[in-house]
Amino acid sequence: MGYSSVQVHKGDKPLDILKQHSSWFVGSRWTSTSGVDYEVTAMALGGQGVAYGILTAQDPAAGKPVNTAVIIKTERNLRSQEFAWKVMGELDGPYYYGMPQRLLAKLTPADQAYADPAQAARAQAWRDLVKAAQESAALRKQLKADTTILFESPLLFRMAKGIEHRVSRFRVLQAGRSLRFHALDALTGAVLFACKLRRTTLQRERWQVLA
Repeated sequence: MGYSSVQVHKGDKPLDILKQHSSWFVGSRWTSTSGVDYEVTAMALGGQGVAYGILTAQDPAAGKPVNTAVIIKTERNLRSQEFAWKVMGELDGPYYYGMPQRLLAKLTPADQAYADPAQAARAQAWRDLVKAAQESAALRKQLKADTTILFESPLLFRMAKGIEHRVSRFRVLQAGRSLRFHALDALTGAVLFACKLRRTTLQRERWQVLA
């Protein structure tokens, strides 16, 4: 599914825009051609211009509701005030993992929500990345200047003239929203170079705080 867009006014809030111009708001209901009733039972904003929701399906044949995740990527042109959004499900491989814990906890277990084992595995893989992102966010709050962190698997850096470094250990050079690190030699602890680590790297890779 591609993007939908609409002209909005300065100050309009994303969830209010979605409520006015789409079906993605709490309380929205519809019935599929196969007779399954759907309802949006929760919505919340995460970071990176992404909204997260819970879509509850009530299949008369199944006899119980099933909650799955909805991910809505939004973009806004501040000059033209055009607001665009793209709706994805947890099976679509979205690269957004900011679903609040209170929503994540309400999802039906993947192996119960999806009869197809492959679909259940894809949904669980996304949910695991959301949990990892939450754990990473908690760890990032501990990062102060001179804190050392260790990645479970080395990160590859390709430098000038074809030089490559695989680094597992980093020391915080600058804390706060714009994190900067010194990459450290595994044997000597010497500084190799200064770098930034992408938020997605900190979310998806396993690491721990050493000191």
